[in-house]
Amino acid sequence: MKKFALLIVLLTIVAWIRPKPTAAQTQPAPEWVSWDLEVDFYKNAVHGQFTVILGYWDSNGEAVEMLPNTTLSVPCKPRGNVILGRSEATFNGGHVQCELPDLIDTANTIIAKRWPEVELFEIVPGECECVFTANKPIYADATGQLTGTSFAPVFHHPSIQFGLQPEGSKYVANQFTVDGQSSLSAWQKTGGTANFRSEYECYTDAGICKFRHFLDGWQTSANYAPLVTPILDTSATTIYIGYDPTTGAVFDGELSHVRVDPPCHINGYG
Repeated sequence: MKKFALLIVLLTIVAWIRPKPTAAQTQPAPEWVSWDLEVDFYKNAVHGQFTVILGYWDSNGEAVEMLPNTTLSVPCKPRGNVILGRSEATFNGGHVQCELPDLIDTANTIIAKRWPEVELFEIVPGECECVFTANKPIYADATGQLTGTSFAPVFHHPSIQFGLQPEGSKYVANQFTVDGQSSLSAWQKTGGTANFRSEYECYTDAGICKFRHFLDGWQTSANYAPLVTPILDTSATTIYIGYDPTTGAVFDGELSHVRVDPPCHINGYG
C-alpha cells in the first residue's frame, strides 16, 4: 500500500513539472499569409501602416487568423506638389510614394521569431495565387474629393489599382482593377468630400467573379467578370497614392484616408 501511495505521489510530481505546450504545439503552423495597407495624413505627415496577417486552415477549410497580427510602419513620402494638412493631403500635380516590403520574407521573419519550432514558408517571393474565403473580398477604400476633370488615380500597386472618373462637377465613377480584371461603376452623384469603395470577389462554386461599387456606404452598382484565380505580386515594391506611373495621370483634389485590403489568402507551401 505504501509503494502504491509513493507511486501516486511520483506521478503527480512528474505531471506538475512537465512543461506546458508552447503556442506552436497547441495550434497548427502558419499556412497562409495576407496583407492590408492603410495610409492617412494626420498632423501634417503621411502615415503608412502595413499589416501582415498569418493563419491556417481549420478542419472545415475555414481560414483562422493567428492573432495578434503584425503591423509595420512603411516609409511614405510626398513627391511634387502635395500639401499636408491636419487630417488631409491636397494633391496639385504631386503624389505620395510608399515602399512595401517583400510579403513572404516579412512573413518568414515573423514566423521565425514567434514560432521558431515550425517550418518557414517555402514559396519563392514574387507572384502568388490568391485564395478567397467567404465574404472577404479584395477592396480599395478612399475618402476625399476631386477638383480635377480627368481620370484621377487614387492607388497604384502592380496587381491592384483604384481610381475615380469624374463626369462634370457632380458625378464620379469608381474604377477598380485586380490582376488585369477591371470594372467601372455607374455614375454616382456626389458633392464635396465622400467615401469611395470598390470590392472584388470570386466564387468558385458559382463560376463567376463580381465587382461591387459603393459611395458613402451605399452600393451603387455591381458587375460580373469571368472566374479567374487572381495572381498578386508579393515582392517588395513601390505603391503610389495619387499617381499612375504607367500613364502619368495624377489625382487633383484632397484625400484623408486610403486603404487597400486583399484578404485573399496566399498559401505558404507549394
